[in-house]
Amino acid sequence: MQEVVRGNTNWVELREQRRKERQDELGVCRIRRIEEDQNAQTLGSGFVVKDLPIIEGLPCPYCLISSDKVFPSDCNIQSYYLDFRKLNTQKLKTVKLEDIAGNTHITQFPGLVVIPINPSKKCKRNQSIFTYRPFKVASEGVQPNEDLLCHFVDDGQTIFSVKGLTLSRSGTIPVYQLHEVHEHPYRTYEEVTGRGDRKPYGAAILKRSSNEFMVAGALTFRDNDRRDISPVFFTGKYV
Repeated sequence: MQEVVRGNTNWVELREQRRKERQDELGVCRIRRIEEDQNAQTLGSGFVVKDLPIIEGLPCPYCLISSDKVFPSDCNIQSYYLDFRKLNTQKLKTVKLEDIAGNTHITQFPGLVVIPINPSKKCKRNQSIFTYRPFKVASEGVQPNEDLLCHFVDDGQTIFSVKGLTLSRSGTIPVYQLHEVHEHPYRTYEEVTGRGDRKPYGAAILKRSSNEFMVAGALTFRDNDRRDISPVFFTGKYV
């Protein structure tokens, strides 16, 4: 009996370790809208955050963060669905947003939205969206020359991948760029989406801290003719 218990404990620890190693992939979701005719449209990316102080001194236990391009002011969340990748299978974890957000008011910030989410009868507290998928907020601010990770959805018909690029600020040109191997740096929305079916609106900006992925901010794009990359950073609170 002791051998079995010890084996189970090791298996649980190994699974948790693998979840932490792939947190960058497991915490980012594909956001879809399914209309009454059952036609599905991928709108963008999003991610879940734990204990983000939206209001000073009033942390939100869990919230979904995405782009205001994904959630315009007149959107109806009853038709929105979140798809997450699973650890050891090609199947997806799908959550109907209405089941965890209810009639919660969507808080809008410049370029982004923050949606408080909570367990419910249809999506209980032990579900992965409330256990290992949420990112913790990085406790330290971002340094001017620090390279960060930027993760977003690259869509597919039934499955999708989570694309990871490096986000940095150019020393010679005071703009943010996304870097991909063997490609010129991307500076605009059109350059990022030029290959594949990428959905960078609402991408998670991550950094490594003590062998764990921490969220440092979210990606949006400045509303101009070029739609330049415009990160929003969290430094212990939303700024």
